[in-house]
Amino acid sequence: MKLRLIKADALNWALQSWQEGGDTVERGRYAGQVKQSKWKPPHAFYSRLKDAARGLFNENLGDLPDGEPLTGAALIATIEAAETRTVEAVQAAVDTLETSMLIGVLQERGYAVTAGKKGRTSYVEEDETKTPHEDNDE
Repeated sequence: MKLRLIKADALNWALQSWQEGGDTVERGRYAGQVKQSKWKPPHAFYSRLKDAARGLFNENLGDLPDGEPLTGAALIATIEAAETRTVEAVQAAVDTLETSMLIGVLQERGYAVTAGKKGRTSYVEEDETKTPHEDNDE
């Protein structure tokens, strides 16, 4: 099964699976029509990238080859393949994020990050001329 990790919205990561096309739909509203190749709607949501990567790893690990006996060598090969696919999926998901989103994720964790001299210094827009204490003194 082909899976990918996406940023579903500002707060959630999600796992999507690939639907192979070419077969004919047998039941329902679209019976008799040919299936399209596409990414299905997300089926698992996670609030943190770490949890999403763990979920993706578990999904990939479940893809043991059919018909092969479960030996130590087969298990090690399956774990290594799942780890490789998970790392590649996480890298692809992070590469698609905008710089401002990455800055926000890091600042949320407590890091001080900027996008450079002219870049965004904060994920939220703030007025730098006044501090919160100056507003109360007036």
